Amino acid sequence: MTRWLAAITLALAAAGAQAQQGEPCVHPRTQQELPQILGPGFQRTGTHSFEAANPGQGCSVRYQHPSGMWADVYIYRAGLGVIEDVPRDPRLMNEFQQAFAGITYMWQKQRDAKVSDMQGQYEPRGQAGVEALVGSALIEPPAKPALRTHVLLWSGSGSIWKLRVTFPKADQAVSDPAVRALGEALVDLSREAAL
Repeated sequence: MTRWLAAITLALAAAGAQAQQGEPCVHPRTQQELPQILGPGFQRTGTHSFEAANPGQGCSVRYQHPSGMWADVYIYRAGLGVIEDVPRDPRLMNEFQQAFAGITYMWQKQRDAKVSDMQGQYEPRGQAGVEALVGSALIEPPAKPALRTHVLLWSGSGSIWKLRVTFPKADQAVSDPAVRALGEALVDLSREAAL
């Protein structure tokens, strides 16, 4: 039991140290770094800013769930200026379609995987019922277990927010609710006002 606790303590310390690596990813309105822990136990493990090399491409944060599932959060403007918080902005649909085109390219072309069961629709998220684009796909890499990937995309605080989560399909019954809870927490966070 003592070794187990020591191992967990070391793992959390390592995750905390890693979370400080990389350039900060800050909330566009509050200018605060995204939380260390978000939703149902997702721990921030790394951050990256794309602004120096590609202005308008914002930043990203990687979160990891204790189950091993990872989630990437992107906050950016894509050279589109301020993104108003309006439902069904066609620019968001374009970003959503590009996200799935990137998933297909990466898995089919680069890893010879089958990508199927792609779905996308508008659904309410967060306490305010913000209309977000929600999508998923099944990924079947050769000779490896199948994966599910989820994409959630919406506007908040003048920027585009995108959540991408990937996990083993075998864990779907547990992972789907965790992904939904994480998305709800992020949508609420994206609408926070500066103090």
